[in-house]
Amino acid sequence: MSIKIEKEPIYNQIKDTSAAFENLTILGLQESLTTNLTTVGFTDTQPIIMFNSTTALQVVSTSTDDAAGGIGAQKIRVSGLYSDAGDNNKYKPRVAEFAMNGTTTVSSASSGTNLFSIINKVEMVDNGTGNCNQGDIKVFRTGTTNLMGFIKALYSKSHAFFFGVSDSKTLLIKDLHLSCFAQTACIIKIYTQNLITGARVLNTQILITDTTNHINHQVNLKINSNFVVFAHVSNLETIIGSNFITMNASTLLI
Repeated sequence: MSIKIEKEPIYNQIKDTSAAFENLTILGLQESLTTNLTTVGFTDTQPIIMFNSTTALQVVSTSTDDAAGGIGAQKIRVSGLYSDAGDNNKYKPRVAEFAMNGTTTVSSASSGTNLFSIINKVEMVDNGTGNCNQGDIKVFRTGTTNLMGFIKALYSKSHAFFFGVSDSKTLLIKDLHLSCFAQTACIIKIYTQNLITGARVLNTQILITDTTNHINHQVNLKINSNFVVFAHVSNLETIIGSNFITMNASTLLI
């Protein structure tokens, strides 16, 4: 007689057992997806990554109300990673804040160091009576139209399914939860990419048929330090109308 030993996934073994573990939700929210190979929750194929280098950022809104004294976002915070050239290009956490100036581009941080390699999150931290950003807030690589971060108007924070793991950290993803309406069938592909070598791996994919879908997909995926994880949408048919996707991952950052 043989005995099969079932080992509980590492996520379940350690969740809620130590204050050293950070419960983190990665949310991708796409209200109207009409193009192929788009990162879920972003406005382009993928947020720009500066491999083994850094760049300064510029921020701007499509609304004049997102400014000091305006009713919208008055200050935003950018959280991400930078490549440390003095430590073998390992990726380390960085946070900077920017005082918004409406449709006028802001190139200097009001606090923190304005040099990044990858952006994990952009969020509003000060606001006027409108209680949220009134326009689309875009974060560019300085001197270019290369988009690195984005807050949709009225959302107050970014919602891209895209997260870089800093050096000495590990991200554990147990499940992916999806709620979608697709007018044309598509596949959501979960990739990890090495931030130092650039090597990219497809880890899993989920078929979304042309209907309403509510899916729980177990992945038990481990993302090592100096890697990024992101979700791409690949359309299987000629796009007619729009696809609407909400997906989130229950994760632990350890």
